[in-house]
Amino acid sequence: MKPDFLKNLFCLTVAVVLACAAWEVVPAFRGVRAPWPVAVAAYYAVRREAGWGLAAALWCGFAQDGLDGASRVFGAPFFAAMWFMCLVFVKKQMQDSARATAFAAVALALALEAVRFATLRFSGFPAAATPGHLLARLVITAPAAALAAFVTDFLSRRADLAFGNIREEKVGYAGR
Repeated sequence: MKPDFLKNLFCLTVAVVLACAAWEVVPAFRGVRAPWPVAVAAYYAVRREAGWGLAAALWCGFAQDGLDGASRVFGAPFFAAMWFMCLVFVKKQMQDSARATAFAAVALALALEAVRFATLRFSGFPAAATPGHLLARLVITAPAAALAAFVTDFLSRRADLAFGNIREEKVGYAGR
């Protein structure tokens, strides 16, 4: 295997493991946890090459299904669809930045909450899934996803720069 592949795989592995650990360690606020695996998938979808973005999306999707404790298996396809959305829309419309990562993470986290709501609503638990409950979860999830995305973007970007997986581009005037 090529050393670059192993360095990228190491950084992805550390990011996913730390996201899963943060999911378990950081306490929930009113029953809503910060979506750390979503933030890792958003970082790799927005900031890295397409192959690494898809790998992170699938891996984080399986991790999210395992962390939720529910018997659903829609995490990986859902995260892969988010990766495709980032590939087609976010990367073309927004510059490569932490804001783009946060935008993608918030969009995915809100969509994931809506799917959870629909799953509860139509699987025989309508009392647990009221529209007011969904609205409260969405209001809490959006800033939690943005915060998780900014932290993940900062740490993952620094790790990628330290391992030489990416290069920092200097922005300046032409001719200088």
